[in-house]
Amino acid sequence: MQQLLCKRVDMFEVHERIICYITPILSCMDINVTTFGIDLECPSVMGISNNFWILKRFYSNNFFQKKQVTDYSPLFETTSIPENFHVHTKTCRIPVTEIKPEYYRRNWRVDVVPNCSQELLFTDLTQDDSVLSLKKEYRDTKLPCSIYSINSEGYATPFSDLKKPQNVAHLDRFMAKCGSHKNFYRTLPISPEIQTKLNFWKNHSTSKAWNVLFIGFDTVSRSHLHRSLPKTLEFLSKKGFVDLKGYHSLAPYTTVNTAAMLMGLQTCLDCPQVYNDKCAKTINDYLDECPVIIKDFNAGNFLTLYMDNAENEYSPLQLEMPIADFHVNPIFHVVNKFREKRNIEKRECFSNESGVEFMISYQKKFMEKFKNYPFFAFTWFAHPFHDYPYSLAHYDIKFLNFFQSLDPKIYSRTLIMISGDHGERYQFFNSDGVEGYIERSLPPLLVRLPDHLPNFAEATSTLNQNADKLTSAFDIHQTFRHILNYEVPGEAFALKDRSSLMKSIPDDRTCDKLHVLKGFCVCNATENRRSLENSIYLKELIIFSIDQLNQMVQSSEIGEFCEEWITVFMPEIAAFEVSRRSETKIVLLRFFARPKSTWVKHKFEIRLSVSHKYNSISDKMSLVPGSIMRVDAYGQENSCIFETNIEDKLVKELCFSSLQTSNSSSTTLNCEFKPGKIMEVVVSTGGLIPALVSVSVLTLTVLVTKPKSFSKLRTILYEIRKFVEDLILFLITASWILALGVPYGVLMVWRATIWLYLKIRYGFLGELVSAPDVIGVMDTDRSRQILKSLKVMEGDCDLDDLRVRCQLAVGRVDSKTGHLVYPKFYQILDRVGGFFCWKPSNYDIEHHVRFLDGLDENSPSISEAEAMERCGRVCNEAFAPGRAHWEILVIPKFHYDVENEDVENAVRKLAIYVRIHHGIGDGFSLLKFILKDMAREKECDIPLPKKPKRSVWFGIGVVLFFMFRGPRYLYWEMIHKDENPLMKLQASGQKCLAWSEQISVEFVKEIKSKLKTGMSTVMLSAFAGAVRRYYDEIDNGQHPKQVSLVMPLPAPNHPDDQMVNKFSIILFPLAIDSVDPVERVRDIDREGRKLAQSPEVVMNLFLVTLAGAMPVVLARPFFTNTQATMVVSNIPGPSRTIKIYNRKLVDTMFWLPHLGSSGISISFLSYGSNLRIGLTVDKGIIPNGNDGARGILQNTIEELVKLAEQIGVSTEGVVHDPHASHTFRSKKSSDADQPSNDSSKSLSLEIKASEMDRDEIKDESSKNPSQLQNAILSGHKNFSRTASRQ
Repeated sequence: MQQLLCKRVDMFEVHERIICYITPILSCMDINVTTFGIDLECPSVMGISNNFWILKRFYSNNFFQKKQVTDYSPLFETTSIPENFHVHTKTCRIPVTEIKPEYYRRNWRVDVVPNCSQELLFTDLTQDDSVLSLKKEYRDTKLPCSIYSINSEGYATPFSDLKKPQNVAHLDRFMAKCGSHKNFYRTLPISPEIQTKLNFWKNHSTSKAWNVLFIGFDTVSRSHLHRSLPKTLEFLSKKGFVDLKGYHSLAPYTTVNTAAMLMGLQTCLDCPQVYNDKCAKTINDYLDECPVIIKDFNAGNFLTLYMDNAENEYSPLQLEMPIADFHVNPIFHVVNKFREKRNIEKRECFSNESGVEFMISYQKKFMEKFKNYPFFAFTWFAHPFHDYPYSLAHYDIKFLNFFQSLDPKIYSRTLIMISGDHGERYQFFNSDGVEGYIERSLPPLLVRLPDHLPNFAEATSTLNQNADKLTSAFDIHQTFRHILNYEVPGEAFALKDRSSLMKSIPDDRTCDKLHVLKGFCVCNATENRRSLENSIYLKELIIFSIDQLNQMVQSSEIGEFCEEWITVFMPEIAAFEVSRRSETKIVLLRFFARPKSTWVKHKFEIRLSVSHKYNSISDKMSLVPGSIMRVDAYGQENSCIFETNIEDKLVKELCFSSLQTSNSSSTTLNCEFKPGKIMEVVVSTGGLIPALVSVSVLTLTVLVTKPKSFSKLRTILYEIRKFVEDLILFLITASWILALGVPYGVLMVWRATIWLYLKIRYGFLGELVSAPDVIGVMDTDRSRQILKSLKVMEGDCDLDDLRVRCQLAVGRVDSKTGHLVYPKFYQILDRVGGFFCWKPSNYDIEHHVRFLDGLDENSPSISEAEAMERCGRVCNEAFAPGRAHWEILVIPKFHYDVENEDVENAVRKLAIYVRIHHGIGDGFSLLKFILKDMAREKECDIPLPKKPKRSVWFGIGVVLFFMFRGPRYLYWEMIHKDENPLMKLQASGQKCLAWSEQISVEFVKEIKSKLKTGMSTVMLSAFAGAVRRYYDEIDNGQHPKQVSLVMPLPAPNHPDDQMVNKFSIILFPLAIDSVDPVERVRDIDREGRKLAQSPEVVMNLFLVTLAGAMPVVLARPFFTNTQATMVVSNIPGPSRTIKIYNRKLVDTMFWLPHLGSSGISISFLSYGSNLRIGLTVDKGIIPNGNDGARGILQNTIEELVKLAEQIGVSTEGVVHDPHASHTFRSKKSSDADQPSNDSSKSLSLEIKASEMDRDEIKDESSKNPSQLQNAILSGHKNFSRTASRQ
């Protein structure tokens, strides 16, 4: 018995292990124990005690029974029938339930609703909807502003610029966009087809044509409408609306009910195909060919409106093309694409009003414009009421104002209906009785007839008589047809299974006659609260229900892809009597079950018909068809299953898919096979031993240590599995190393031979490119590895002076060795014997320091924008053949804003644009060269990582750890690749440069301190928000969850007096999915801490050295980036003002090269009290070049401001322009045009740098006149030879 029972207990479900402990006791007592799982408390000391009493109580109620025939007599005890009924006919009785039952009073809340009040309304639309323009206060914005037209399929395409007012009279759906701000509009233009209808009614009387206004609510029951909109319903009652209490839903699916409303077609489980094969073969087909009632109103020259804000399968009508004159759905699709779907606060915001408010106002606008013409308007509110039913209460005043504001003429000529499809599915499971079960089958139906309708009094009287009779969506359809053809005798609209509500409805209606799903019918239900959960037959009810559930799923067409369900007993299990007949009673049961492969519990309900006439269980019980229902969200767990009919749709909800992906060719699966990661592949090939080890260790841990929670066991199991995986990968990697060790040694011997040749041939200036430097010399025509830097300085331009000072910097000689400190400034890259090498160049200082192409000392001032454009043109150009790979291009006269700045009286400035090949050195080497040799700073205050002093044993332990854990990261990097729209584009080689405005360092530090993170994390979070916006713009609101960044990190003990590349690189997953800026900061900070503890940084530094020593052909694949979308670097610059070549440095920025397939690189550089963001983009990746780059930078600043506002950091003086004297203002700033006092708040310290005048130059050169002075005068034509011999 113990073995039999324990077979049903998953060894990984520790909560259930106590069953195995007590089974021997039960066996000795000769007790009949049924083998199925019981959910118990966590196995703590207290939990074991509690579990004992749980089991004792459970067994005493259900299992401690001697073998006997189950007595079902309690099912047939007489119970009282409620006196009040919604429907009380000879064939159907539906009891009245409380509007606010006890469980609702306990749990009542008002769900969060879209809060769009903070959205920026920056546009004005004229009253006649003809002209759109920017509001006065936004007309001077520098943001790009455009109008996008929205087509019928929900795609937005650029229409025109918005800097000037634009005529939009012919657009019915459009979006205005400025930067990241968006305003959406849906107008009522008069198309030629609509004008034809208007002309028709000008020549015909409208006295016999009646308007129709239908307002529907998704997942709203009649009771829920009453408790959510009390003020609105009170007004409607006074206005003469009739509440049809017997209105019954056909099924718990929107499409079933709306198909009956709008098409009069039946959808049932017994039908061979959907809609009786009249217009659509599957529930996934478009319904354009179906007899939608809107087409009949169109044929009658009615003006038609169809509007719903549902998504996908929740839409009442799945249409490929619009069938109404005004079809509003596409604009909702565009809004959902552009807005943040994960945050309901921003979802469906139309300018500064929510989607529901937009629909209400648009409905009112439609009726006011066409109140003199016959119209048919169908409006369906799905979001947010489908997912957040409690949010309906928020709109009570909105709907009240809508009905109060309607023109009396509309009431006099309009049939108004307010209805729904079904109630909330979860009500019964969360209730203490059957109110929720009854309520969800009774959606609302309120009807008001037109005041001027002929025989109005008689029709209204008939309508009131029908209020207590059983009605359905088919009756709504017949009423539509009746009002459309009101002159036709009403008997034509009173059929057997449907009737106009203005005709008397028969009393003999049943659910079967109305095509109501049997398991959803509440006719003859009782509100009796008799609970059967303590009855002796509850066990049989649950077992039978599980068998029926599995049988129904496994016997369906998709059953082969579904797992078996297993019972889980919980305190919430309950059974209620809901109906009775002479020999049977209907029992409503709620229960829990879990898939066989997991311990996650799911909620179900079922209706069983129980009889007392027979002896066997199978004869006593039967399933009410269609009554099994899953009442929790199943998400994407069965997304692979593709349903084609209503039966599949029902079974899909009951299925827990055993295959999330499949390579099957079966048409029932709509998924592609996605191979797992290499780790899973490796483990799957030898997973038996790890599984046995894991189970053994886990079992011992349970029995010995008795951990307090199952999560600890899962953690232990995960770590064991990870250890085994690392061991396997380490052995695989070790075998590769052993196999390739000899060939690699041969290559190193050849490398040493090439080094010897270079030394003999070129002396001191002949050198192999060091292994770490190889990463910086992997050029391609589309992406050359060139670092760029722009430096703006005060003073006049003296080109000769700049050349002399530059020569002193690059030609510095080590006094001890007599060799050049920076020999790479005199060398060129070449390839010898398959290896990269350095060779002497044809050096000429006049070539390396010169004016930017097209400029000279007499050129006019260059603006910031023009300088960026000119620098961008040459940033990817190759260096001149035979010349060293660096140059300083001079802009003699530079001003930020030439048009608005007083150039004549302004401080004179020049700029130098530095281009230096990455092979010479990395960004940190370049920055230290600038500070020490160009700025003559004695101390370098750049924080760089230092190698801590550790013991030898610590070092050995670290090495072993990295050797063991490193292969996992190595293989992951080999197989990882970003999949997003930007990675599908190809770089063109044409680059554009941009930099942001100056951002206050103190501002960023304040955010950093508030969030207790780093400045890099803060800036990356803001950039991630900007990247998310860009993806939304280029891909219609779609964006990846994350993008990978290549991030260089300086190695410890970076050398001071050398130009080298000493850094490691990592792949950093930048999370961009979250709309919450604080959440993005947490995600990025978490990833950063994870990487800091991983061996990836050290491993990559080792791999760069190892691969860089190989020949170019073998090394190139290691350094060709195909995994990451972007490159990012953050360098902290000087914290004080410095001088470059004896000129005060006003501003500075650097730009990274692109790496491999990446087309975007971003850099952060601080200087003094401000920092800038630099962006390099490839026009093949960002087609709009400079504008696109500036837009991303502006969005980055906006995201930074948004983050500050959310955490309560002041946004005054965020961005500072020291030349225009204005400050960036956030939305909360009340006066955007006031001048900023940011300059007075600047924290930069004006510290004089050490000046070096002409005399000092002479003194410096006099130290070595034989070489330095002659080299400067002669152009250094022979300097390289002299230095090499020395």
